[in-house]
Formats: sequence, C-alpha cells, structure tokens
Amino acid sequence: MAFERNREFGDRATGPWAGWWLVAGLAAAACFTAAGPAAQDLTYTILDLGNQGASSICAEGINDAGQVTGYYFADDETRGFLYDGSQMVEIGTLGGTYCRTYGLNNHAHVTGGSSPVDTPNPPIHAFIYDGVSMTDLDPSGGYSYGVAVNDTDQVAGWWYNHAARWSEGVREDLGNLGGDDCYALGINNPGQVVGYSYLGDGTTDAHAFLWESGVGMTDLGTLGGGRSFAYDINDLSQVTGYSLLPPGHPEYGNHAFLWHDGIMIDLGTLGGQNSFGDAINNVGQVVGEAEGATGPTCPFLWQDGVMVNLNDLLPPESGWQLWTAGDINNLGEITGVGMINGESHVYILSPARIFADGFESGNNSAWTIAVP
Repeated sequence: MAFERNREFGDRATGPWAGWWLVAGLAAAACFTAAGPAAQDLTYTILDLGNQGASSICAEGINDAGQVTGYYFADDETRGFLYDGSQMVEIGTLGGTYCRTYGLNNHAHVTGGSSPVDTPNPPIHAFIYDGVSMTDLDPSGGYSYGVAVNDTDQVAGWWYNHAARWSEGVREDLGNLGGDDCYALGINNPGQVVGYSYLGDGTTDAHAFLWESGVGMTDLGTLGGGRSFAYDINDLSQVTGYSLLPPGHPEYGNHAFLWHDGIMIDLGTLGGQNSFGDAINNVGQVVGEAEGATGPTCPFLWQDGVMVNLNDLLPPESGWQLWTAGDINNLGEITGVGMINGESHVYILSPARIFADGFESGNNSAWTIAVP
C-alpha cells in the first residue's frame, strides 16, 4: 500500500498528507541501476491496466485474485477505482465528488475516504465498499480515512488525528505513543494494526507502532534516528516501513526496514540516500521505492536480503519506465504505476510459470521480465 508519505526526512510531517506527492510529479529521468544478483531466478510478465484517461493515477492495493484498487484525477475530481480482473471500474462516492481508495481485501472489498456532500471543502469519511454499495463508517460526521482492510472487513485508518480500527462498523480509538497525532496505515488478518505516532516528548519525532487487541500499542523503535513509520504488516506480524538513520551515519537518510519479533532490519537502498517500504506479503517479500545512485526514485522488490530495481528487469524494447511499486500480494504479483507511450499507467507484474518445454504461462503480456 503506497500511501502518501513525507519524503523530506528533515521536515516534520504534520499529518499523513504532509509532503504529498503523485506519480505525475516524479522525475522523468531514467530510473535504472546496475542489476544485482537476486536470490533466485524468476520470470515476470507485465500487464498494462491503463489509466482511465486520467492526468494522474495511483495504484494502492492488489489482492490474491490480482484485483487492484487506487485512484485517479479526471475533470477536476478525484475518483477511486477497482480493477476487477478484466476492467477498471469507478466505484462512486458517498454522495460528493471525491473518493480515494487505498485498501483492498481478498473479497474485493475496498476502503478509503470519500466526501458525503458536494460542497466546497467537504468533510471526508472513511468507507468500505463491498462491490455493490459504499458504507459510510463515520455517518455522524468528522474527518476520517480508511487505509487498509483485512479479510474480515476490519478497517484501519484514522479519525481526525487518532489511529482507529473499525470492526463491524464500530470505531475503536487505538491510543498513541504520547503525542497528539497518530495514524494507522496497515492491518493483517489477525487484526493487528501498524502505523505511526508522534511521541509528545517535546520533539518532532514519530515512531512506528504495532497495536494488538489486549496488548495495546508497542513502539517499534527506529534504525537509530529519531523517526520511523510503519506502512504494512503481514499475517506473520512482519512489518515494513521506513526509518531515519542516525545523524553522522555514512548513509544518512530514510531506509526501508523489515521488523519482526523486536528486531528492525535495514533493507538498504539502490545506491542512493533513501528508500521506503510500502508493502509486505506473507512470504516476506517487500516492495517500495528507493533512490538510485544518480538520484531518481525507483520501484524495488526486496527478498532474501537482496533489493532489486524493477526497471532493471525490463527488456529495453518494452517501452515501460516503472515509477512506483505500491503493493504485492501473496502470489508475488506487484502493482504500481509507470510510464508507457508517454502516459502514466497502472501495471501488474506477475511471476510466470516455466514449464519443461521452456514455454511460460503468464497474463498474456507482450513482455517477459527475467530477474537475473
């Protein structure tokens, strides 16, 4: 789940919208690095989902059926979509003209935020969409977002500046780590929630947290710097996100991490200063974005201790330049946004099966990507 983040690690994020960015604003410079060895040989196919004719589009979630959710901008409106396996469908709103979708479960149920009324500066309410209708999770009013949803339709997000979990339509305040602002960004099927909270210790520091029922909120710490942010959690309680390294560190910047059982592992970068972990599947594969040695931010796949730039795996004649890797499902399929023929399009990278005769079975893409 590639939720908007503050990429300027020296500045305080005053909320989840601080430092907001979109793929349309990413650098047009080529995003390629020298390919490094992967833990095993893999073959991928790439499927172009299009862009609904939008000026900008974001892919946020993919489930195990290969369905994708996200949002796009068209006609001065923000619209949520669900790719159902054959076409990209707009899911509507709660009554206004605004909808962003972020989380998707294996029942193709979607969560996000939508305006219930068509007025200037309307309120935004968290919702869950079941494929037919959209349910307002905060009908009494307020400002809220749903960001992640598990297979029992529990939703993680926030209400005003409070981390929240909705279960059967009931909102639960998850508390904080001492500060006033706290936001939930990921949830797994056991109902554990991750996100970040400011500390309220007189600094601008925020730390990643893990919340679970009956235990409460646990500070996951950092990679040595003052700040960390958790974005996703799998069913094995493995967490990914990013953390600031300590001042004076030779690689000072934000680095993607993998946290499990009290240990936070630095996933490194693609040769640049910063990396950001967006999503993790039940195999322990992590996707996100990382800076290369020349500066542009590139999508990556991390597995078995190796970070690979997805662009390095594309054949030169594919015409694709991948910008983001927003989510990965338990089959290893990755969704994100890239440029093809001068337009930003949503893609799915799917591992292909290789049979004894050497032929591959994938998603009928024209291009095959071989991991070296």
